Amino acid sequence: INYVSCSLERLLNMLYCRQNQVKYYLDESEKINRRIHITQLTGDIIRYLEENINRNPSIEEISAKFGLNPNTLMKLFKQETTESVVNYLTKLKIKEAMRLIAESSKNFTEISEDLGFSSVSYFSRVFKKISGYTPTEFSRLRSKKR
Repeated sequence: INYVSCSLERLLNMLYCRQNQVKYYLDESEKINRRIHITQLTGDIIRYLEENINRNPSIEEISAKFGLNPNTLMKLFKQETTESVVNYLTKLKIKEAMRLIAESSKNFTEISEDLGFSSVSYFSRVFKKISGYTPTEFSRLRSKKR
């Protein structure tokens, strides 16, 4: 039901934009410009991921939110960003973790919980894989630079 309602909402929005000559969906020949739409859609998905960084939204949840088939969502997102949705969200989480380590007094357990990781050890493994440092090494490097 959520998928259908999101699809209808997107269709109504597109029709509204078309009726009111909004260039978001239209090109010069008054036809729907899928390239602009896809790029905007990818931006909307990225904003959704940023807003939900503390959770682990599933592909099904994200695709229902944007009225897409899960496979279509993954394909379009990868074409636009060259990364999967899951990898993109994981990198966003690690980037936020780096900011929190540098700017807050939270410990690694609190940071990993805040960002929706299942455990601090999993958080540490992912952090090392993406950044090349363990959270402790990164924290020490940051404190040396100050």
